[in-house]
Amino acid sequence: MNWRICFLLSLLAIFSVTSGFASDLITVSPDETIRAVRESLWPKLPWKKEEADIRFIRMPLPISLSNGDVEIKTILPENFQAVGRNVVTVAYFVDGVEKKKVNLELEVIAKTTIYLAANNLPSGHIISSQDLDAAKVDTCDVNNRVITNPAILIGKKLRNSVQAGSPFLISMVESPSVVKKGDVVTIVVEKGALKITAYGLALQDGCVGQIVKVKNMDSHQEIFARVIDSSTVEVDIGG
Repeated sequence: MNWRICFLLSLLAIFSVTSGFASDLITVSPDETIRAVRESLWPKLPWKKEEADIRFIRMPLPISLSNGDVEIKTILPENFQAVGRNVVTVAYFVDGVEKKKVNLELEVIAKTTIYLAANNLPSGHIISSQDLDAAKVDTCDVNNRVITNPAILIGKKLRNSVQAGSPFLISMVESPSVVKKGDVVTIVVEKGALKITAYGLALQDGCVGQIVKVKNMDSHQEIFARVIDSSTVEVDIGG
């Protein structure tokens, strides 16, 4: 037989064997591994999916397995942390038999809602819900000066102007004055069953809960009282 023919037949045989071997393998893509790990982790985390993120420090590689029913299981370490970096083990099963294991490093990042100015807002502006845009950010990027509760903002007064898109900070807002200097208010003194009232003249602006100076309009005595509402102040006589 011609040596060229023998050579071609040998190549054909090798190709046939290789093709047959390859057809017995399947490949698990990196995306399939990532999806399986995430689906396994979410029920174990204390947040909803929109409140956190699972990031892979290194992307997994494609995994070749023998053909069959493939199952991917994620094994967590004993010291698994709900926030931060972890190394998890990913086990690949074919027809119920474990075939491969790989370790993957990932990071769980919690999300926090902060509030941004929806528009340019002037100093002294009283904030309403229409002035707020919510944004999700990494918890680690938020310090205790950033406001994460809209109830703290609504109804408060801006100390300075704020540009659209700026996050609201505690230092930016204050309670608006409900009592103005020159307002006539009712002074209340109460102890037990005894309650005395008198008219007074506010000598200072004040917000609810603030102590302001008030002049008793009958005695002309100047006293300090706590603002209750826009028309009432209360004198704390202790005991």
